[in-house]
Amino acid sequence: MSVNKACKFILLLLLCVSVDAIGGLGLAAGATGASGQSGSEGRAIYEARCAWCHDSEGTGYGIAAKYLNPPPRDFSLGTFKWKRSAFGTGLPTKEDLHAFIAGLSDDSSHWSGITGTSMPGWDSILSNSEIEAVADYVLKLAYIDGPLPAETVDLSGRVTSTDKSVASGKKLFRNRCSECHGMYGRGNSSKRLKDDLGERTWARNLTKPWLFRTGAKVDDIFTRISLGIEGTQMPAFADPKSRKSLSESERWDVANYVVTLAQPYKEPVPGTVIEAVKITGALPESPVAPEWSRAEYASLYIFPQIITKERLFTPSLDSVSVKVLYNRESVAMLIEWDDPTESLPGDRDSEVIAGGRVYVDAAAVQFPSEPLSDGRSGETFSGTPYFGMGDIKKPVDIWFWQGPGKGTGDGVRFIEAEGVGSLNFVGAGEAGLSGVGLYDEGTWRVLVTRSLTEWEQAVESIASGATVPVAFAFWDGSNSEFGSKHTMTVWSSLAFEAERDMMVYILPAFIFILVLGVEIVWLCNVGKG
Repeated sequence: MSVNKACKFILLLLLCVSVDAIGGLGLAAGATGASGQSGSEGRAIYEARCAWCHDSEGTGYGIAAKYLNPPPRDFSLGTFKWKRSAFGTGLPTKEDLHAFIAGLSDDSSHWSGITGTSMPGWDSILSNSEIEAVADYVLKLAYIDGPLPAETVDLSGRVTSTDKSVASGKKLFRNRCSECHGMYGRGNSSKRLKDDLGERTWARNLTKPWLFRTGAKVDDIFTRISLGIEGTQMPAFADPKSRKSLSESERWDVANYVVTLAQPYKEPVPGTVIEAVKITGALPESPVAPEWSRAEYASLYIFPQIITKERLFTPSLDSVSVKVLYNRESVAMLIEWDDPTESLPGDRDSEVIAGGRVYVDAAAVQFPSEPLSDGRSGETFSGTPYFGMGDIKKPVDIWFWQGPGKGTGDGVRFIEAEGVGSLNFVGAGEAGLSGVGLYDEGTWRVLVTRSLTEWEQAVESIASGATVPVAFAFWDGSNSEFGSKHTMTVWSSLAFEAERDMMVYILPAFIFILVLGVEIVWLCNVGKG
């Protein structure tokens, strides 16, 4: 589970616990009222567990709603986004409703609820009968009477994934889907997207299948292409009346192609360590230089800054991938993250997509100002600084990269921080820091390089083998992110590849040659005897 999802789930859990903390009165009162009015067990459970986000009337405006992204579903509209029922039915199956309340268990997701949202899976708290009761009550809130459809999308015409099918799917995708999903499926829309309620939406980043709402297998993707997502700008390509309609075989081709867009290296793994690889010769001077193939990406979750004002509750960024190379003179770090928009202040197109003021995109890399251990004595100092820009006792150093505006270039700055609002700007050149960024079809790649002459902590780490704490922060300027409104990581670890002492190789080789020589002499003497 990402930290973003974990934070939101904790919020929901606290809300639920607060109900039980009132001596069970919330649930008891709800049950009593329900029995007196409609005898609905589902209503009692809904009021106690679901109304905090979805509202008592199912309008989606519960007290927690303003803190959640995407916002809770408005059941009163009778719109169900994700379903597997056959095209034309307009309603979910009973199994669909049960799955979305209980929790999905697709292997590609680490979240038991609806991936990429704050909706948790309730199967560990509610029984099957309770889940069915809640589902029945949700239908009442949606003013839906009568039986639900039983027939699901027909998968019997499955097209095997071949080079021909994938090539066909790629052509269709770029012709029909790239306007919203981008040429490479990274979710970089060329227009501002809104759902039917006017809420800002982002097209799915298809390179990250672990974030798909209803599964990432080819059958799941075919189903979503066929049915679309009701209430959004994702159309149903099985609709014969749509100008974007695709035949059954074409939908399978597109599904086969979408599966190939996955980039597994982007998926964060808990406990990941960023490994710096030592090279000889010059470090790369470009974010796309071939030398970067010598290092592996380490990916981390990023989450919204909700600790100090001004807080961010609607992030558009979710993870970052990092590579590090170093030589005897400097350290080079490649920071890559997917951003659906290149934010260019002063550019009309950027402002239209953002729907308001545009700030520059930005990224920051943070390290403790002082080493946490002495490489010579082995002494370890107490604790890392506070990951939110340190404090007066434990300051941090920040490498800050800022993206371009219209007619201006990007740049990098070195900042010394002793807590939020306590910043000292140092010339990048004075700190031995340089940087350059490149935006390519939904992905930022930023290269920052620092001289080891100016970075004592890295020198100590290389000599001692100790890891260096590192944290990151990001700003999506098209999402109104500026100042303290940003996404961030907690501390991770940067490990430099150990220096190789050549004597480790030379001494055994010398001993081997010496022993071999002695044996040869002995054998020769034995032969003469």
